[in-house]
Amino acid sequence: MIGKDYFDVRSRLMAVLEDLGSLAKEVGAETRQMSVMDNLSHSLRDPFVFVVTGEVNVGKSTFLNALFGEEFCRTGVMPTTDKIHFFKHGTKLKRVPISDTLEEVHVPADFLKDFHVVDTPGTNSIESEHQEITERFMPSADMVIFVFSAMNPWGASAWQFLEKVHRTWMRNVVFVLQQCDLRAPEELEAIQSYMKQLCKQRFGREFVLFPVSGKKAFLARSSGLDRERLLAESGFTALEEHISKSIGSAGSRVGKLGMAMKIAQDILVSLKKLVGGRDEEQEERKRILKGLEHSLSSVQARTQAKFGPTLEGTVSDFSQASAGLVNRLREGHVPGNALAYFFSKKTWSTDGMEQKLIEEALSTGTKRWEHAALILEDDVEHSSMQFGTAVRDRLKVELPETGLKPEPAFWDAHKRRFKERLEELHREIARGLKLESLLQPGWQESSRLAFFAVLAAVLLVMGGGALGGLAPRLANESLDADGWKMVGAALALVGAVVGWVLWKKSGAKLLKLTTAVDEKLALAKKELREKLEVHLGDELRVVYAHFDGVLQPARSKLNEQESRHNGLQQQVKDMSAKLEKLNKDHKALSAPRKD
Repeated sequence: MIGKDYFDVRSRLMAVLEDLGSLAKEVGAETRQMSVMDNLSHSLRDPFVFVVTGEVNVGKSTFLNALFGEEFCRTGVMPTTDKIHFFKHGTKLKRVPISDTLEEVHVPADFLKDFHVVDTPGTNSIESEHQEITERFMPSADMVIFVFSAMNPWGASAWQFLEKVHRTWMRNVVFVLQQCDLRAPEELEAIQSYMKQLCKQRFGREFVLFPVSGKKAFLARSSGLDRERLLAESGFTALEEHISKSIGSAGSRVGKLGMAMKIAQDILVSLKKLVGGRDEEQEERKRILKGLEHSLSSVQARTQAKFGPTLEGTVSDFSQASAGLVNRLREGHVPGNALAYFFSKKTWSTDGMEQKLIEEALSTGTKRWEHAALILEDDVEHSSMQFGTAVRDRLKVELPETGLKPEPAFWDAHKRRFKERLEELHREIARGLKLESLLQPGWQESSRLAFFAVLAAVLLVMGGGALGGLAPRLANESLDADGWKMVGAALALVGAVVGWVLWKKSGAKLLKLTTAVDEKLALAKKELREKLEVHLGDELRVVYAHFDGVLQPARSKLNEQESRHNGLQQQVKDMSAKLEKLNKDHKALSAPRKD
């Protein structure tokens, strides 16, 4: 592709300018900057202008078709006339007369987006007015290609026309010796040598000269047969390299690229400052949001601290109810109660112990938590005023007329939920103890042993006493009264020992039972405390969720802005890297050309 390096730099620069325009719009840059970038992009799109001249029938059309790889100069599109043809890109083929001597030809060929081709009539058919128009294209031409036929390069009209070209524009002149395939190599060398001498004699300088075969070059590009050989023999490779270097080093064009890069860099610096300013705004919003979140957390912590006495009181209620339960178990080991248990089992049954524990623990706890709920309501109402003011003033968030204060229905639901959850926790803890299944077998055995201990002691001691009292009557030859008294005393002693042993066994059973109950109740008390703390935390989060809900839109917006801002920073970074690479490539284009 002709001018590949230049067009690559230009294309990348235009892409950067487009990205800069999008970035400028997004960050709210000045309209003037966006207008400058639009103008730069449009100016960079200005096509190169090639003026092609030469005598009639020297193969200009074949040469142009071969040079650009498309048959845009064919019979019917550009018939041989005495008019100047100005080829431009168009969506469809169209000829637009400009004057009697100038005609625009619009051709749907992609390369014409970057190149405008001015094809002059043969120099040997130019009249005075044609020559005047032709010379008007010379100042704006990026390259003037004089096409000579290798069969007759000495046509006087072409050399005479060249003499009329201003010396300033001669630096853009290139000689093309067309139809070189019709000459032998030694003939071409002789022709080239003579043309160089003639140029020095007539113009005091040499022009770059390329012997080519337009026919072979066009065949190489259109047919695809033996492409490399045909292209090498055509001589077009050297010509195209020269044109590409000329395009890349064209002073005004390369200078325009450099100026566009400089302006793009300046604009990027200003946009970087705008993005940096947004960074400071983002950080300030973050600080405000974090401050409000910390305030909300502190408010919750203060409220939770106020529930400390209530929580401790509830745990204390449970402890007292538990202690009462254990004391009642121990009361069953009193001798009178042991006998009473035997004669009235219902009085000392373990049935309903769990429910009784729940009822006793909740007897004062419910009222305590109802009072705590009132404290919470008052605390939230007070906090809603302070927090709402901070949100409105610092985050600029619009709040409803009622502010952050919950509706009465919310508090009714909260109190109901609080009470239900408190009762549920006590039931959960008490039933988890499984006291009735734990106590029933052991309690019955301990009570039975206690009963028999008392019974054995009473009966045997009373029996021993009775024998002692009846000793005189029972005295006989085998055992006198003192003997009977000793028997009675022994019987009473046995009763006392049996009763004592049975009582000790009953006490050991009861001790083991109450120890197990104490351990379970201690764990239950710890579990109750932990679950109450969790429940309290959950309730406070529910109550203050409305506060956090006010922050959520601001939080989401901040996250969205931060994500967008990070994207902008990355864009700036990417564009800086692209411009740096473009500058290096631009310097390579600007390097002095070695022909």
